[in-house]
Amino acid sequence: MAVKTTIDDYEFIKLLGSGAFAQVYLMRDKSNQKFYAVKKTSKSLLKREGKIEHAFRERELLSSLNHKGIVKLYKAFHDTSSLYLVTEYCSKETLSKLLDRHGVTFPYSLVKYYAAEMVEILSVLRQSNIIHRDIKPENFLITQDNHLKLVDFNCAKKISSRRTMRNTFVGTLSYVAPEIIKNSRTIGHEVDLWSLGCLIYQMIIGKLPFNATSQEEIYENILQGNFCMGNDVPAEAQSLIKSLLLADPESRLGSNSLAELKAHPFFEGINFEGLWDRQVPNVIEEIRKDEKTQHQDSDNSSKGFIIRNNEENKRPYEGVKIIIEGKIQMKKNIFISRNWKMIVTDEPKIKMFSLKTKEERGEIDVKSISNVKTTKTNRFTIVTPKKNYDFTVDNPDSWVSVIRKVMNK
Repeated sequence: MAVKTTIDDYEFIKLLGSGAFAQVYLMRDKSNQKFYAVKKTSKSLLKREGKIEHAFRERELLSSLNHKGIVKLYKAFHDTSSLYLVTEYCSKETLSKLLDRHGVTFPYSLVKYYAAEMVEILSVLRQSNIIHRDIKPENFLITQDNHLKLVDFNCAKKISSRRTMRNTFVGTLSYVAPEIIKNSRTIGHEVDLWSLGCLIYQMIIGKLPFNATSQEEIYENILQGNFCMGNDVPAEAQSLIKSLLLADPESRLGSNSLAELKAHPFFEGINFEGLWDRQVPNVIEEIRKDEKTQHQDSDNSSKGFIIRNNEENKRPYEGVKIIIEGKIQMKKNIFISRNWKMIVTDEPKIKMFSLKTKEERGEIDVKSISNVKTTKTNRFTIVTPKKNYDFTVDNPDSWVSVIRKVMNK
């Protein structure tokens, strides 16, 4: 007779995360000393909120899925107070934490690879007639070998046909499709395509496509399709995002077949076969390499930026020593931020350039700066009498230190 599994078979290590109904813990199996992520869900809370069916459905769906891009369920058991799901443990972090920490955007090649893995995960779900309904960075784990795994199937559901599931409002507002907000009678796989579009936008541009100061405004922006992309975003990326963030579900790219989505020019050079069998470079190293390459490209002044200069229109930016440079995100207003390349030179000057065209987009008069300070772990502010400039970067302390030095020249 098999011995019943209990929570006492596991040793508590630490809390990994918590939500309204559940907590996820890192635990060690006492029998084999292996680490697992154990999701503990309160039965009383589930019963009170009428969510018992959700918990059992999550277990059934995870049990039915077997793919390297989806978290693996090893065991499920319960006691008098709680339900437990024992899943594989990914020792790195969530995609959301990586985006928050490295703030602005990922290298374009990395975005393409991660977007391809997301599409392949959606393909696996579609083959099983499952919609996830909560595609967002928090639900993608980064594995030790830098691949993605989809987690948290609490909102997921199996549908009997392409568009026959009754609609209920679930998911995270910033990634929710308009048909869910409009309370359409039926929804389908297209809701996950919309969320994918939001996520690709976020990885490329560094912010959410539908953002505002209130939920009502976010609702309206989603329903109206109000989002913007700067000219710095590559044409194929703009095309992909726009083809996914369409109000009409059946018009979204991939609605009829994910093969159409995979054939989009954005994924040129991506072989979808065996994505998880390939080596993905270290994410952090890729980000640093991307920044280093840009630094080297402009280190030689004879290969410097092209700037707009009155009647000369454009001329090489040469003969000037660059002290610091890098990609920055500058907050334009409460809704809009812009991605530029910024340099500080020994003249001294502070200039912003288009990442795509290398044209000059702005300059801050060093003599007008009254203060410069780090405001958060990845942000700093330049204060002038007329305006405060807010920037998001990887290394704000370095920028603040350099700018303070040139202020004193």
